[in-house]
Amino acid sequence: MKNQNDATKRKLTEKTVSQPAKVMIRKLPTGVRGLDDILGGGIPEFSFNVIAGMPGCGKTTMAHQIVFANATAKTPALFFTVLGEPAMKMLRYQQQFSFFDESKVGNAIRFINLSDLVLNQDLSAVLAEIIKQVTTVNPSVVVVDSFRTVMRKALATAGEMEMQSFIQQLTQFLTSWEATTFLVGEYGEEETRGNPLFTIADGLFWLSQKVERNSVVRKLQILKVRGQGSVPGLHTVRISDAGLQAFSRTLGFVLKNRKPARRRRLSMGIPDLDKMMGGGVLEGPHSGAFRDGQNGAGHAIHCRRTAQWRTGNYGDLRRTPERIHGSRRQFWFEFKNAAGKGKTGDPLPSSARPFGG
Repeated sequence: MKNQNDATKRKLTEKTVSQPAKVMIRKLPTGVRGLDDILGGGIPEFSFNVIAGMPGCGKTTMAHQIVFANATAKTPALFFTVLGEPAMKMLRYQQQFSFFDESKVGNAIRFINLSDLVLNQDLSAVLAEIIKQVTTVNPSVVVVDSFRTVMRKALATAGEMEMQSFIQQLTQFLTSWEATTFLVGEYGEEETRGNPLFTIADGLFWLSQKVERNSVVRKLQILKVRGQGSVPGLHTVRISDAGLQAFSRTLGFVLKNRKPARRRRLSMGIPDLDKMMGGGVLEGPHSGAFRDGQNGAGHAIHCRRTAQWRTGNYGDLRRTPERIHGSRRQFWFEFKNAAGKGKTGDPLPSSARPFGG
């Protein structure tokens, strides 16, 4: 019997050892109000992401907010610019937003222009320069804006296989270097089909502008995010002095997992009625009870009975304060006029307080 127990323990131990611990993926804040809830907590660390959409949707602003939210002197960020806006021009406008921290520029965040390499050399030279800068700086976040320009140059001067090889090598290097990467580019919806970049990407953020009646509304869609759930559908975004802000089409993904707070119930003043209602009427600004019935059914007395149990206001559109106070004496209810509430005989609300209050 002892040998059998020892054998069972060995099997359980071997089974426990053979099961590796699940890797916990840290989530980075986006710096975009409302976006973390849509993503289920943030961006997976060391992921390879694409921020895509047509011009004017807020792609570059989103990338800057992510960079400024995560870059520090110990965990710096690299921002590569390619044939788009020059870094000086881009920073001139980005510094108008409240998230912009000038002290981080050049220290925690470094901007590098790859335009000359893209125009005059091939993809291998571009990849070598990115590897060189990443190896030197050891960044935690890397952004390439606009990566669409690199792909266009690749298709024009090289072939599709060379482009796929470049994307594969870039992805493997940045992932192995443990950098969270964002490739920013102008893409149309038709370009997502069969594109190797969107296949390899761990996360895909799609920004667009929709015409609704006489207004143009910016929208955000999370087409893909590996390893975690996100809120599906189109979410409205807007650009203000604080930068990009996202409004989830639901209450967000994180809030769905939280248990709703248990709401208190208020007594109706009649014990048997409280039992029938599961403890009374729900407390809160969006709760209430509607009493209806024929004349003489007692709904006015019922209201006063409820009001006597806690501080509140009692309003009557038909009876004067004298009639209200006259009738309450017959049922042992104590009401007091609120100080300064009109004259005797005016059909204005009176304050209802607990008996003896």
